[in-house]
Amino acid sequence: MDELDIRIKELSKSFRIPDGFDERIDSLLDALPPRSENVAKNNAHGRNRFRMLYAAAACFLVLCIGTVIIGNTEAGAKFFQIIGLKISEFFGSAPDEDTGVGTKQVNRITRGDITIRMQEFTMDKNTIYLNLLVSAPKEVTFTEKVDFDYFGICRGKTYDPEQLLGGARSMKYLGMVAGKENTAQYILNLSTNEVIRDGDPLVVFFDDLTLDPNSDAPQALVEGHWELPFTAEGTVPAETAVPVDEETTYPILGKTATVKDIDVSPLGITIVSDMSEFPEDELGVSDTRIEAVLHMADGSERILSTRRDDITPDVESGSIATENKDDKVYMTYTFTFEKPVKTADMRSLTIEGVEVLIPQE
Repeated sequence: MDELDIRIKELSKSFRIPDGFDERIDSLLDALPPRSENVAKNNAHGRNRFRMLYAAAACFLVLCIGTVIIGNTEAGAKFFQIIGLKISEFFGSAPDEDTGVGTKQVNRITRGDITIRMQEFTMDKNTIYLNLLVSAPKEVTFTEKVDFDYFGICRGKTYDPEQLLGGARSMKYLGMVAGKENTAQYILNLSTNEVIRDGDPLVVFFDDLTLDPNSDAPQALVEGHWELPFTAEGTVPAETAVPVDEETTYPILGKTATVKDIDVSPLGITIVSDMSEFPEDELGVSDTRIEAVLHMADGSERILSTRRDDITPDVESGSIATENKDDKVYMTYTFTFEKPVKTADMRSLTIEGVEVLIPQE
């Protein structure tokens, strides 16, 4: 027996069978047609052997590949149907070859009074979606009003407030997960102005599971701090950096801003503008939101940003950040779509009524 065989055998002895696995295997075995008259009396032995083979195979997969990429495979879809919605289902559509948006299965766990399992993530360099399963003691009743008092994502392998990724963040309760004891599913979304590159170590953190955390009278259900480290890996097609004429400008607040860079991806759009005409202290107290509209091939429009309070933008989230660089002041606008958008269907982008983007065919 070689070293790998020995290692697999050792791991299989301590491998934990997932919750509900026995019942699923029993139902599968009961559905199989008998191959001989001895099947009935050997059934118990067969079930045990099946479970041992499963444990060994699972350990072998962990040793060989570590994580699994979930794409448009039927097996992947069935797996996630057992434990909860996939991110693609959260977007309201199946995995789409038009947008090419995929997911990566992570399956990391932190234990304590709260168990948090990150099932998968979808991301580009400015946007992250995390699919999370949160298990709590039976005394906790999950509802849409139950959320963590504080959560976010920072760079590094452990929580560091100085490495916090700024931007707009949200965490949405999707409901309870069938077959999992007191487990709820959440989708965490971060739209950040910072650039996240493949291979960057990241950690998502959570503090204090709380009832009505944003109310005047929040109620802590489980106190604690939880962290899940993971490695950034883009799961969408490479973003398109759209060439911008250096003289492309638009009026705002009585002055002129110059568009320096635009990145588009199926998950969102990032716009960088030179705001050096504005005194820095003025930027800090001014409403620097822009009127930005994305025009699609079918004639429809998506409002990315507006200063009008009576209009709701057609985005999941958005953020604005200011940066000083080489005696210049730049404003970065990041917008995350409600669901993935095919970049080839984007025809033009206007900012303050000025056309600044026409994707190349």
